Amino acid sequence: MQFADRHLTGLEGLEQAQSLFPQPNGFGQVFSNYSLLDVTPSVAWAAMDKLWLGASFKFAWAALTIIPAPVGAPDFDPGTGTAYFPQAGASDGAFGWGFSGGLLYHVNNMIALGGSYTTEQQFSSFQWNSTHANPNLANFGEPRTIEFKMNVPAVAGAGIAVQALPSLLLTGDFEYYSFEDTEGFKVPSTGPFNPDGSVAGFAWTNIYSIATGLKFDVSPLVALYGGYNYSQNPVPDQ
Repeated sequence: MQFADRHLTGLEGLEQAQSLFPQPNGFGQVFSNYSLLDVTPSVAWAAMDKLWLGASFKFAWAALTIIPAPVGAPDFDPGTGTAYFPQAGASDGAFGWGFSGGLLYHVNNMIALGGSYTTEQQFSSFQWNSTHANPNLANFGEPRTIEFKMNVPAVAGAGIAVQALPSLLLTGDFEYYSFEDTEGFKVPSTGPFNPDGSVAGFAWTNIYSIATGLKFDVSPLVALYGGYNYSQNPVPDQ
């Protein structure tokens, strides 16, 4: 605690330090890892001379590891008042799918506008083989299964490209991510926790990102690129 107090001040610092105490007084050491693979067959066509349309089918695979796993009900002992969350350390895979559509419109020889929308990607539930974690209970160490459904949020985007000079291309993009309406992140009306103490939703918030870029043709053989990206954080401080 002395080390933690030197880096975290006030009640907030105390709460953060206590959350890392070993179970059952805190979550203990926390680890999570999420991997996502998208396979996206696509088609594009010229609807008009200045208008191009595109569509994609997104076939995805995701893997998730959480230690400890708040998506599983903690093993609660009413006698001692202790509660231990299980572990979901063996990474489990889930398959998902979604759709994406977009358009590109050439206003003139200098300016092009674009827009796109990707649906929420629907995934099967993650399932982990775990064990009961409370050493004060008779079923300590016995096998149990944890299940949780988590999708990938819908994304809406828009962009612009400007050929400012024959050798200079400027671009800008805006994207909006709908975490608050996505299974696994949205919070039900009953709150972020289920009656058994497990997490019903991670309560991430909607965010946007902005990206700008440029391409400068130094010569017919050499081009220079640069860009800047800003993104909000979907995880609330609390």
